[in-house]
Amino acid sequence: MTHGEPLSNLNPNKMTDCDTKKDCHKDDCCDSGKGYGWAMAVVWFIIIVIIIWLIISFAKPDFCGKKDSHGDHTGDLDAGRALLWAIVIAIIIIVFIWLIIWAVGGWYGNAGK
Repeated sequence: MTHGEPLSNLNPNKMTDCDTKKDCHKDDCCDSGKGYGWAMAVVWFIIIVIIIWLIISFAKPDFCGKKDSHGDHTGDLDAGRALLWAIVIAIIIIVFIWLIIWAVGGWYGNAGK
């Protein structure tokens, strides 16, 4: 609706081009709520990295622990290794989720088309 257009044009039953298209989610004209794309993927990646980093920080696994001069684990956490492992695990999780979404045909489940 533009400025100065009469209110009589606001017909809730009026169908637009977007309403009549079967593959609306593939067009730019329709707002499906999933239009954030890469920005949301980056946000979710950061959230997953933080969650995994916190889990690693509390669990203190040996592969993220500090070692003394003899190569023995000290029980302390090496924050750099923990962050690196959190990023690697998050990438694996994101790829796994992407493969599942791809296998079912996208966010909308169009595998049968």
